[in-house]
This record gives sequence, structure tokens and C-alpha cells, in this order.
Amino acid sequence: MSFFPNTSRLRQNIQNLLAQGIDSKLKFSLEPVGSETGVEEWKNAMKAVTRLPGGIPNYFRAKLWITLADEYFSKMCIDWKEVQATCLSEKIQQDDTEIDSQIIKDLHRTGWNGFNEEKKLKQVLLAYARYNKEVGYCQGFNIIAALILQVVDFKTDISLKVMIFVIEQVLPQGYFDHSLRALSVDMAVMKDLILQRLPKTIQHLEMLQSTSGNEYEPPLTNVFSMHWFLTLFATCLPRYCVYRIWDAIMLEGSEILLRTAIALWAKMSRVCDTYRKIIKTKTADEFYTLMEELCKQLTEMNEAEQDNLILVSILQGHTYKYSFKPQYICLLYSHKSFRFFSQCNKRLQFTRKKLEILSTTHYAPGCHLLLWRMYPFFSPIPIVEQLKHPQNMNSGQKLRKTNGSITEL
Repeated sequence: MSFFPNTSRLRQNIQNLLAQGIDSKLKFSLEPVGSETGVEEWKNAMKAVTRLPGGIPNYFRAKLWITLADEYFSKMCIDWKEVQATCLSEKIQQDDTEIDSQIIKDLHRTGWNGFNEEKKLKQVLLAYARYNKEVGYCQGFNIIAALILQVVDFKTDISLKVMIFVIEQVLPQGYFDHSLRALSVDMAVMKDLILQRLPKTIQHLEMLQSTSGNEYEPPLTNVFSMHWFLTLFATCLPRYCVYRIWDAIMLEGSEILLRTAIALWAKMSRVCDTYRKIIKTKTADEFYTLMEELCKQLTEMNEAEQDNLILVSILQGHTYKYSFKPQYICLLYSHKSFRFFSQCNKRLQFTRKKLEILSTTHYAPGCHLLLWRMYPFFSPIPIVEQLKHPQNMNSGQKLRKTNGSITEL
């Protein structure tokens, strides 16, 4: 007997109830209640659905994404009508010519067979570049925007709203800026996490990197993983699997990116034949050729494999998510990923005797990238509460807050 419920029957029952116009009588509401608590309860319900085989029903996905984007705009008090008037205007603006030329080069590189709405894709990409002039257009946006357009029935205004929500709210700050700072942090942390789980694989790849003979050879895990992250896995997995991962990203947060990457590397390394092939590669070029073959196999996963990947990507790390203890901070001082993070971001500095936070606005993404990224079972939320209420911390581990700085007692 299957452990999972009959999701097709569940969907059919919900459709029947909707057809009768009695959505308001369902305990599982398809729209969040107006209060903040109601929104969180609704999100939790949707997170539960993502864990079911099949995940969010196709007919409801657009509504889910739009509702999450609407909630973000409302929470941030962003005037959507003004954004529409400014960003989707047909009037040529000052920086449009330069951005246009960059966008046109990538319009046909969506990675989606049969995509023929290039005009609408260009409108969305140009509109986002107008909205966020600091980032403008970045490679990978064409793939992200194309996927959103398909889900929301090619409505350009809704596609823009969802794209803004994903890039500005869901992903870490700086993910698509010109330095790719936040993405670089993810690459370093991902490699460290793979080392913990698949040490022999990483050791072999490091050997190939050091003996490549090239003037500069990037970490071999990065060559493929960076594209995964920049496109949010949109071109490396079956389309429906990509939709489900995006559902999880929007509901759970950007940590799903790391979890999915780790799950993919684990999948490739734990299959005996594949593992032997990776370990037997003798050069970096030979590894790249093998990875192209393995990545093609990922796009051909069957439904059961996709369900397993989704469950692993969403659920791993949840067991330990709330086990963060303040004394674990000391584990971070000599950690190489932490040192890399410090080099990337000079505004957030850690020392053994002092945890200095220069701005509360930067603390959240800093904590997100450092604590959660380095150790998925560390949650940044408890430490914020502990800083607010130092009397609740263990003796000998209390922190004192003075003049915007937090120092250890």
C-alpha cells in the first residue's frame, strides 16, 4: 500500500467543491485570510502540498505565485500601478537602447522548446531592467522570465510582478549584481557541504583542478552548478520538476537552491556506475564531458525520481532547523567558508570576542548567507530573538549590545 494519499482523487474532490462554489466552507482555503496570521497559515498549508507526490496542481500554480507576489508588494507598500506605468510604458527611456541590445542577444536562448513569445519576453526583461536600474539585465533573466510567462499565461504585467518578487525578495541580496557576490558565497558553501557528504568526490575533483595545467581552472563543481543557480534549475531538470522546485523556492526561501544542488550531486555520486565514472576521470576536460552526459540524464528523470528529488530538496535540514545554540558561533571563526564570506562582505565582521553588526538591514541577508548557508540546521531566527532577550541565553554565552555593536560578556 502506498504511503502517500491518492492526490489525483484529492484534486478531483477539490475541483468538484470549487465547481459548486463552496470554497469558503473548505478548511484548506485556496486564498489566504486577510490577517498576517492567516497568510502564514495559508503558506504553511501550501508548503504541505508541495511535499505531496505531484505537488501544487498545475491549474493552481499561477494563482499561488501571484498571491505570494501580491503579498510582497502589499507588505513592502510598493505602488504597483506606478510600477506598471513606469516600467511597462511603451515610451523609450534613457537607458533602453543599451539594455535592448543585451536582451535581444538572449531572446532565443530560453532553453524552452516551442517558446515563441519573444516580444512579450522582451517587454518583461526591459520592464525589470527599468525597475532595478542597478542590476539592469543579467544573463539568466531570459530563462527565468520565460518560465514565469508560461506559468501565468503570458501576461506581461503579472510576469513582471512575479519576477520582481523572486529576485528582490526570495533570492539573497546581490545574487544578480555585477560582482555576483551572493552567488559566489553559495558556490563556496555548496562545495563545503558536498565535501561533508561526498568527500571522495570533492577530493578527486580538487585533484583534477590542481593538475589541469590551465593558467586558471575554476572549482569543477562551479562550472555546472553556477548555471543551475543563475537559472534556478530551469534548464537542467524536467519542466514539471522545475515548476515544483520553484513552488518550494517561493514558499520556503532560497535555501531550496542549495538543497536541490546538494541532492543532484548526491544523486549523481551515489549511483554506483556514475560514481565510478566520476572517480575514474583523469582530466578536467574528461570530467566536463561526463557531466554534460549526466546533466542530460537529469532532464530525463521519471516521475518517481522527480518526486524523490523534490522531497529530498525540501525536507533535508528541517530536522535540525531549530536546534541553533548561541555557543555554536565559535565553530564559525576558523571555517573557510566563513573566511570567504568575510572577504566578500566587509560590512559584516566576526571576531572571537566580538560579533559586530553595523546595520539591521544588512544583518538578515548576512545571517541568511552565513549561518543558514554554511549549516542548514542553523536557523538565524532564534539568534535574533536571543539578541533581543539576552537574559534567556546560557550563562557564559551572553552578549551585550552597545552602540550598535554586540560583544561577548
